[in-house]
Amino acid sequence: MEATVLLTGFEVFGDHHANVSKDVAERLLGQTFEVSVESNPPYVLESEVIHLTFEGEILTVDENGSRIVAGKIVSELPDAVIHLGLKDHTSQVHLELCAMNQSKFKIPDNRGRQPLNIPVEEQGLPLLHTTSHAPSLRLFSEQHSDIEVSDDCGSFVCNETYYRTLHA
Repeated sequence: MEATVLLTGFEVFGDHHANVSKDVAERLLGQTFEVSVESNPPYVLESEVIHLTFEGEILTVDENGSRIVAGKIVSELPDAVIHLGLKDHTSQVHLELCAMNQSKFKIPDNRGRQPLNIPVEEQGLPLLHTTSHAPSLRLFSEQHSDIEVSDDCGSFVCNETYYRTLHA
């Protein structure tokens, strides 16, 4: 079975000298991995081996960057979308369950924009949830001490990107 993952990371922003999301995305983009998965009754998979191909790009840390994926998936939906971001002051991986329809930047983005309490999408719901199975994500995080499930991906460009992707 073949699957395409649309993967994004972000360029460097603010006072950061690097962005781990960019570094990880650059290592994965263009790569294909063979992954073995198990079927768990009552669910049956058509194949227990999946060839995952990572396509995508490094996004700019501004409004244009936050709109790229939403624009792409309207015309062609990939098998999965994974947005990588940078969360200050943590060494754990955070699996974000939702995005808020609010931009409240603590610092300006890379184009100098700094909205405060502005909706990401005027006609959007206040909160959108991941399309991934949340109980499975919680179980996965319980099995790995370096992974945490989170309900708050912040209110900067990564939240805008996630919200616009879910909204699309």
